Amino acid sequence: MDFEEDLIRIATEGLKQYGMRVDDAASGNELLHRWVNVQLKLIPRMPREVELSPRIPSSLAAIRRSADRELARQSLEMICEKARAGDDLNPYLSKSVVKEDYTDAIFADWGVYHLHLNEIAEGEYFAARADYWLFAIFPGGRALLIDIRHHDTTQLLQRDLLEIINSTWPEVLATHRLVGITGQTRDTASPETIRVFRKAGINAVQAIGSHVYAPPGGGLTTARTSVRVRIETDRLLDAARRATAWATDCPTEIRADIKENGMEPPQVLDLRLVLHEGQFLVLERTTGWACPLFVA
Repeated sequence: MDFEEDLIRIATEGLKQYGMRVDDAASGNELLHRWVNVQLKLIPRMPREVELSPRIPSSLAAIRRSADRELARQSLEMICEKARAGDDLNPYLSKSVVKEDYTDAIFADWGVYHLHLNEIAEGEYFAARADYWLFAIFPGGRALLIDIRHHDTTQLLQRDLLEIINSTWPEVLATHRLVGITGQTRDTASPETIRVFRKAGINAVQAIGSHVYAPPGGGLTTARTSVRVRIETDRLLDAARRATAWATDCPTEIRADIKENGMEPPQVLDLRLVLHEGQFLVLERTTGWACPLFVA
């Protein structure tokens, strides 16, 4: 019984389902990091309240070519409809979301997604590359649509995306506010500074209005990977190791809990770590008894 091995197995199987390589990883830790990197970039499926910033209508109307404008409008409506229904929004993300070890810098830095405003062809999972992006965030059961902009990588460096979030949904950034700091002496808002800092794995605070904010996406490591991914990878490894020690030391307690739930515990417990409907469970395979890896 080794729940860390189970965890690596779950990550390996998940990566294979995405069509990603697993044989080039130097260790199980690296495989797990790769899997977590994908999981955190995906938009969780759940019904959401859709809210549009005031910029969305004007940006849509400003698209010059009528065909492009109509395609963007129809795609926007489809995304809103799917968000409300709890359908899968990930087909509108870039295909790079399932590219080995790819870090989406704007998401790692600011927690902002960019979705392609295009149709999904029959038989395809991802939408085709689009001329226009929809920038959005998805906190909890909300879909907050920030702006529509032309497909241009310089748009990923525009600090005014955070300003729109702050002016429209100030509560979203409030949890990232640095208390006691009222200003900064160095420019961190220009696109060039943001580009250079992200490339170097340097995290910059942003002064917006009268407050200063830490990176809402968690930031980047000096290896230019996501801080959140590293933290979540370490959290999973630590939990798996602790659960292994607990299951090894406390079989009597586990058998007693199985019996309390109306089942006859086996002489030899067959415990595995499994992922079920997005939740990690310690499963006793003979009886079907299970307990969550993480207890709220």
